[in-house]
Amino acid sequence: MGMQQDVLNDRIDVVTKGFLGLTVSCARCHDHKFDPIPTKDYYSLHGVFASTVEPTAETVIQKLPNTPEYKDYYKQRTELEAKRDEIEAKFQAARRTRDRDQIRLLQREQRENAGQVARLEMTHPGAVVRAMAVQDAARPRNSPVFIRGEAENKGEIVPRQFLEVIAGATRQPFTNGSGRLELAHAIVNKGNPLTPRVMINRIWQHHFGAGIVTTPDDFGTMSEPPSHPELLDYLATRFQDEGWSIKKLHRLIMLSSVYQQTTTDNPRYAQVDPYNRLLWRANIQRLEFESLRDSLLAIGGSLDRTLYGRPIDLERNLEATRRTIYGVVDRSDLLDAFVNFDFANPDMVNGIRHETSVPQQALFLMNSPVVIEQAKKLVALDEFEARTNDTARIEFLYERIYQRLPRQEEIQLGLDFVGQTPLTEKVAGKTLVASNSGGPNRLANRQERRQEMMEERRAERQGGNRPNNVQQKKRAPLTGWQEYAHALLQANELSFVN
Repeated sequence: MGMQQDVLNDRIDVVTKGFLGLTVSCARCHDHKFDPIPTKDYYSLHGVFASTVEPTAETVIQKLPNTPEYKDYYKQRTELEAKRDEIEAKFQAARRTRDRDQIRLLQREQRENAGQVARLEMTHPGAVVRAMAVQDAARPRNSPVFIRGEAENKGEIVPRQFLEVIAGATRQPFTNGSGRLELAHAIVNKGNPLTPRVMINRIWQHHFGAGIVTTPDDFGTMSEPPSHPELLDYLATRFQDEGWSIKKLHRLIMLSSVYQQTTTDNPRYAQVDPYNRLLWRANIQRLEFESLRDSLLAIGGSLDRTLYGRPIDLERNLEATRRTIYGVVDRSDLLDAFVNFDFANPDMVNGIRHETSVPQQALFLMNSPVVIEQAKKLVALDEFEARTNDTARIEFLYERIYQRLPRQEEIQLGLDFVGQTPLTEKVAGKTLVASNSGGPNRLANRQERRQEMMEERRAERQGGNRPNNVQQKKRAPLTGWQEYAHALLQANELSFVN
């Protein structure tokens, strides 16, 4: 019962913070301490979500396919379910004998089994396609107020309806099923000033690194005041008048002079406005991990732009080229790269990703097979090989990676870098400068081997096979041009929007 109440609380929290910029979940146990949101309003929304259920898998599966892939999926699923039942039987026996060590061991096995089932459902090509969906309960009903948030301590029953602070004292209860549709209408109602402003603020934050209101999830009395309140009002009104078109809003912002500013510093302005709240220059922003990985794949000509489909386990499929948004997000075991690059905590609402600078970020760009493979593919492109001299090749790499031509000193640095490796070898019919057995190449070999060992250990911990790239063969040493491309991919200019 307690877990279900937490699920409902999370849904209320996500909807109200996400669309309204209000911390309504603070009223779960008592009236909101700062904003005019009484506990009764929380349980009015609680009734909407409590009257909403998730359909079982059987209700969404129309016809089971009879293919070899499905037969293999069904075999693995059956084995995992049998293993689950076996663990459950042992767990009940351990509970009767009160063997705490055995209970802990079996609980860990239960979690591992559940994770294996989830991965099978998400990634196996024969798994039945499902969609996340909800529907109205057979008998929607209003919720009582839980006094002090305790589900066993029920108080007055309240009708399903919208927040009084927005809808006013004359608001009407929801009567259409669970009330989800009426709630959606209330959220985007012309008379609701919060929703368009919250949306505008999030888009503004995306483009400029900070919102007009710096607390995107909280527009209440404890929030930071807007830096440009009239601008926020203007954009919100125009957003609604133009049919809530996000594309038109992006165009309006990106064609403005404020968006097209450089990051050049001005000491006099910095003294007056050190945090750049008045936007006298552009903010330097680091790419989020999803954008960074996709950029690396696009630079190497590898990015798979296919839309929709199954998620990809990026840890087990290091050679995957699908957009990072399709990567599996395991709440209990986030991918190391996600953690290192400040991926949002998937257990809670996150309006802002807080940035850190840690050594693991640089180590990812130095050692990750994803980055190394893109460096190789970059110098194997026809456009690169078609360049007739080293200077032209350096110019191609700068244009491809940084979208600009190199300065003369950068060209000279590139020529010196490649010139340090006098040996040559044939690659794809072209004579390219290659690294000798010493210097940076030897370091790269050690780094690659260290990465392989880490992948082997991770696979052993997970009880799986060694990753595909480890099973196949040891990578060949990088050529001089590949090392140079790899070095350019590690520079801050790639990782930051400047």
